[in-house]
Amino acid sequence: MFTPEYLNDLVEATHAAATEFNMYLTNKVIDSVIGLFEYNGKIEIAPSNKHRIRLLRQSGILVSDIEREINKRLPGLDKKVREAFYQAGYDINKEINKSVSDMVESDKEMKDFVGKAPRLENLTEEEKRILDAAYKRTKGEIKNLTRTTAADINTQFHNSCDAAYWKATHGVDATTAINEAIDEVSKYGSHVIYRNNGKERKMTVEAAVRMCVLTGVNQANGEITLTTCADMGIKNVLVSSHLGARYTDKAEPANHQSWQGQVYTLSDDLLKRFGYAEKPQKKNVFAKIKDFFRKFRRQKVYPDFETATGYGTIEGLCGINCRHTFFLHDAKHNINDQPQYTDEENKKAYDISQKKRYYERKIRETKKQLFEARHAVKAANDEGLKEQLKERAAEIRARFDQQNAEYTAFCQANKVRRSEDRLYVANR
Repeated sequence: MFTPEYLNDLVEATHAAATEFNMYLTNKVIDSVIGLFEYNGKIEIAPSNKHRIRLLRQSGILVSDIEREINKRLPGLDKKVREAFYQAGYDINKEINKSVSDMVESDKEMKDFVGKAPRLENLTEEEKRILDAAYKRTKGEIKNLTRTTAADINTQFHNSCDAAYWKATHGVDATTAINEAIDEVSKYGSHVIYRNNGKERKMTVEAAVRMCVLTGVNQANGEITLTTCADMGIKNVLVSSHLGARYTDKAEPANHQSWQGQVYTLSDDLLKRFGYAEKPQKKNVFAKIKDFFRKFRRQKVYPDFETATGYGTIEGLCGINCRHTFFLHDAKHNINDQPQYTDEENKKAYDISQKKRYYERKIRETKKQLFEARHAVKAANDEGLKEQLKERAAEIRARFDQQNAEYTAFCQANKVRRSEDRLYVANR
């Protein structure tokens, strides 16, 4: 059964690649800001009409560079996504094979009916189709999201430059105004526009990629598990549990705390959607087990799977960023081995995890700003601007050291480990 740690490790490579991508895009905007206001190595605040012409020219160059870079880097990012899905497929297959073998071996009545426990080495054609469809869907979502990046970055570039120009023409020192524009660009970073149910949400590139891959892999895992249940006639599944699951004040699918770690029954309609009513082409082990359950064993009924967990919805099991999984369960020989937590201890762990994520986000943001400030120092030629940028880099470094110390103290006080992978930022 996939664990939150497994899913986190699975998406780590894609997250790192997306972080590097984000850094590159932000640095391109910084270069464009400096390129707009520097002329022959010196800061120049041009007349309004000349400034506007330069801004439009620089904007065109920026958008062209970003779109070209996106097209160049997407194949590399896609490679990481494909690797994550292939690894997940291998591990899903391994889990299913072990479960089927264990089920047959541990149940004498079933073994007498089915025969020798099988060794199924490969995904079925249907499982391959599900995995491939989930991968292509995730790949398409990432591509569609990144298409919004160039326009968003260009808007931020215009806003920052317009603000800097206005300040520089209304009494603010030009280098200070440009330094502040670079600071705004760095804090904003690069984003994608995620649209869902008519609502728009801005997300960083790496957060969007992480969301797409984690959700895509987990949904593929869920669909393959349901296909296996339909093939074998298994009507019950066990949902995973982990400390720090999401919670709300109501017992609803969005409250993962309320349904994790329990056994549920799959409705006939759900099983039929995954092929339960179809007549098997050949008497493979799945078909034999299905016949066994139909002829000899009545399966205990538990709460309805979809109703309780919200499976198939955005907020429920296997929804957006959900780290819960589920696996087939037969009450005769499977026990509920998932850890059980009280609401109080789960809420405490969740609140700590959210505070920890807050610290990690702030440290990542500051670390990116530090790398970008150092990039700006290298990109600038005007000595006055370069000195101000150096001072800003020193201030960001001091803030980073303070945040890092606070994060370490928080982890020690709450007896949790530092998550170095969540602090990673590519310095390129």
